[in-house]
Amino acid sequence: LYRFRVQIGYTFLIIISFVLLIFNALNSPGGLSQAERDSVVKSASIDYKEPKNLFMVDLPYHLVQKTSLHYFGLNSFSVKLATIIFSILTIISIVILLRVWFKPSIAVVGSILTTTSAPFLFLAQNGSPLIMIVFWPAIIIALSSFIFINRRSIQIISLLLLALASGLSLYTPVVPLILIALSLTVYIHPKVRFSLRKHIGFKKLTIVPIIALLLFIPIVFTIFTKPEIILNLFMVIPNSDINVLQNLKDLFIIFFNFGGPAASGSLGGIFRTETINNIIYPFVLLPTLILLGFGVYCLLKKLYSVKSYLIGAYLLAVIPIILVNTQAVYSLIIPIAILVSIGINETLRFWYKLFPINPYARGFAILAVSLMVVFMSYSSGVYYYDTYTYSKMTLASDNDVSLLDKLTKKNSKYTLFVSQEEKPFYEVYKDVNKKTMDIKTTFNQNELSKNSQIISTRENTLKNKELKPAGVLASSISGDNSARFYIYKIDKN
Repeated sequence: LYRFRVQIGYTFLIIISFVLLIFNALNSPGGLSQAERDSVVKSASIDYKEPKNLFMVDLPYHLVQKTSLHYFGLNSFSVKLATIIFSILTIISIVILLRVWFKPSIAVVGSILTTTSAPFLFLAQNGSPLIMIVFWPAIIIALSSFIFINRRSIQIISLLLLALASGLSLYTPVVPLILIALSLTVYIHPKVRFSLRKHIGFKKLTIVPIIALLLFIPIVFTIFTKPEIILNLFMVIPNSDINVLQNLKDLFIIFFNFGGPAASGSLGGIFRTETINNIIYPFVLLPTLILLGFGVYCLLKKLYSVKSYLIGAYLLAVIPIILVNTQAVYSLIIPIAILVSIGINETLRFWYKLFPINPYARGFAILAVSLMVVFMSYSSGVYYYDTYTYSKMTLASDNDVSLLDKLTKKNSKYTLFVSQEEKPFYEVYKDVNKKTMDIKTTFNQNELSKNSQIISTRENTLKNKELKPAGVLASSISGDNSARFYIYKIDKN
């Protein structure tokens, strides 16, 4: 088995990634979050006949999501399908990235720990463009590694794909800063600069920024009509108060609080977890944090290395954004994956130095690493499920279109009362799913037909009137927040 350890590891990675991604997307409790609903509305607003509508933040994601809505209707799976696709591509990119930087065995372990981590699992089921701040850096760094291969055809294809990815990544928040930082590193570090001159030449390399800037031109013109796009690209919420000090406190809790309120889920609070600003904390489990810290220590000992330059530039680009908006913390998944892999690599290297020729020691190390990977993967998965299922963040996701679908199959004609903020989403639901219903925000009994079938969302004020609901549609999550829709029967005499 020792000879096939890498193949076994990749097989395990493929199986666990497929199972987790599909199960994660199809079994998300609580319905769609506000971010997912906003993403659906934005994707549905794309009109191919109006080119101006195409120039928006996270355009590639919204194009894929719009296609998914068109073919599969509006449901939980179609909303999350775009995320599943980009998550698969992200996993492949992470595997390639780590395989280029480390030995195959280390790359397998690092890839498994990254793809089974709670932050990545959360992004992989979230039907919003948040996954893109991990996808673009991963695929850009992975493609960059191919341009050093001494085959002209591979270099040309890699350069074109890198230029295309770089240009499209500029539509995603935070990524433009990451791209600029990594590009500067390429020209600053002497080893990388020498390798580029030897294998490619800077003249050929200029094709990347030229194509990238050409792809970015449309959104530059859009900025003149919609200046708020600049804020969106830096993940700054317009008209919001920026409290850097509070964000620093939140980030400390997110990374180092391992004794928060216990989740009341199926594990009886074995894992003490919660959410802050819709971010599951602790962001990484304690064993991962130890490996991460050791990786940082090892990297600081080799400040002259390419890894040190790239990770340092990456962190300098994203940390200011994270201090402004803690949601940008997910952009740290890639440097965390690299640092954890460095920690594992240096740990094994130290062990092999102690026992350079002892085959039993080497076998023991493989067994120990295998058990560590299984334990950490299982712990991360259970920890994520326990937290996400029973957290306040999930309970706040008050929209579950699957419940509405079950009711509307029995009733072809009905009136749905929603809040003003919910109306755009339900208009999309009506159009995409071809529902024959009226959507209203205010209640007027004179406008209703005899024996009208009425449904009200939780956010609509209809439930506050002197009307008793004939029924309630609730999610499977127990508690006071389980109600999703109220059913009324109005009899007009």
